[in-house]
Amino acid sequence: MKKMYLYLLLILLFAMHLPFLDADPDSLVDINTRGAWTDEGLYSSQIRNFVNGYGFDLEENSTFVRGPVFNIIQLPFFYIFGTKLIVGRLIVLVLTFLTISPVVSNRSKSPHTH
Repeated sequence: MKKMYLYLLLILLFAMHLPFLDADPDSLVDINTRGAWTDEGLYSSQIRNFVNGYGFDLEENSTFVRGPVFNIIQLPFFYIFGTKLIVGRLIVLVLTFLTISPVVSNRSKSPHTH
């Protein structure tokens, strides 16, 4: 029964993110830099440019060198669904919850659970 509540909580948490997939970060998120407004675009810009037909240039920025797995994961989704911001955010959201769900399912099998 506890396991069902954990899954319900995960589904609720996932659903609560959906209305904000198109939203910009709050202006108070990072008042000293522009990180909240630029990092998201930078980490996907090279792959988005590639998918949109503008080529692939490692000298454009260093994010592909620092995070190639993230870009490779995004590539098929951008090809299929387009290079919109909401697609990139959904990729991250779904991968996050796919990572959390095995932890929840194994929680009931833990020897420390009573």
